[in-house]
Amino acid sequence: MTLEEIITHFRSGEPERYAEALQEAETVAAAPELPAGATDAILTAVRTPFPEVGPQRAEEVLMVLLARHAGEVTPADIAAAYTELPEVARAWALRVLAQAATDTSTATLAGLLEDKPNLPEAWWPILGPLEYTAKEADRLIRVLGEAISEERFRRNAALTLISYGKRGLLWSHAARLTEVALPHARVALSDLSNDLDASLHEDARRRLGMWSDLLAALATDDAREFLTGVAINPNPTIAVWGIIGLERAGADMPEGVIARAAANPAARIPLFAAFTELHGVDSIPAEHRTQVALAEGALANWLQDPNHLGTPPEAIEHLHTQEIQLPTNGSPGDVYVFRFRPAGAPVDNWLIGIAGPYARAEQPTVADYGYTYSVFCHQDECDVDEHISRIAHTVNASVAGSPGR
Repeated sequence: MTLEEIITHFRSGEPERYAEALQEAETVAAAPELPAGATDAILTAVRTPFPEVGPQRAEEVLMVLLARHAGEVTPADIAAAYTELPEVARAWALRVLAQAATDTSTATLAGLLEDKPNLPEAWWPILGPLEYTAKEADRLIRVLGEAISEERFRRNAALTLISYGKRGLLWSHAARLTEVALPHARVALSDLSNDLDASLHEDARRRLGMWSDLLAALATDDAREFLTGVAINPNPTIAVWGIIGLERAGADMPEGVIARAAANPAARIPLFAAFTELHGVDSIPAEHRTQVALAEGALANWLQDPNHLGTPPEAIEHLHTQEIQLPTNGSPGDVYVFRFRPAGAPVDNWLIGIAGPYARAEQPTVADYGYTYSVFCHQDECDVDEHISRIAHTVNASVAGSPGR
């Protein structure tokens, strides 16, 4: 099937033809080179909306195809089409330029980012590839800081600046970027302190973590002062972001805050994961970095997701550890079975959940193999083996039915 035929199939609005086009688009993407005229054909096609048929928009499928061949795309072609593209295509156009990582593509990217009214919003890391290049860094840092201050492109700008910070590229911009980031960090902290519904609370938690990471990369006096204030917050699930930020910044840590956060199951996982990445976990009390403690934290984090309980459980207790073979390679791993009581539930209302499996050779670790889950059945409803079987079946059925699987 030619690229023109793929576009026609997507345009038809028929599910069967959409499925065929999706499969053929992957074949084109996997080829060593794009067919002649592909860039122009795709940039022309995505300007007109496609019918919404399958799990992924046709515009995105086609732009991803370009991103996978970013080195073959002429930056001037992207620049010429950019303002006429719909938002999802503009996001991927920026990704194509970041992915190409040439002097010309990066300069073109910086120019398009300066066109702030046309910056797309997206919850995936559009500019992720910039983590691996310092080309045009000062110009891009300036533009991204301006975008944040003007309430545009904030998440992607912040994530890109965090990547630059890890490479030590923010020092000459630190004071100005601190002024830009602090108001957003304070809003996120204020939102977390309010009685929000679960989805808004989760959003505020993610925002506080992101802005704290950026302030840690800037490491100014004002940034450290804010992070210290967060670290001593009486709520461990809030304090953990200040603690992680101080650790990233190499700043002084208030006494006792690490132990207090580690004692909270919902705060334990981000704390352990960040400290593992940074300077090691020895400062976390030993009883809170065992595999069973990390499994408890994993289940607590799963339960507090807005799609599940929406809040951490009021109580959680380890019942049983069961060895299983890992679903990927058959090597030994452990599944941890817990009972938990949702907040506000009667004292005898214990439900069952599991965490893991965790590879025996990697413990202690926060990396599980996808069975951290609960079907919210009562403790006396079935035995441990039945719980594991039911949860494994539910997880596997969910994965099998997911788009693109």
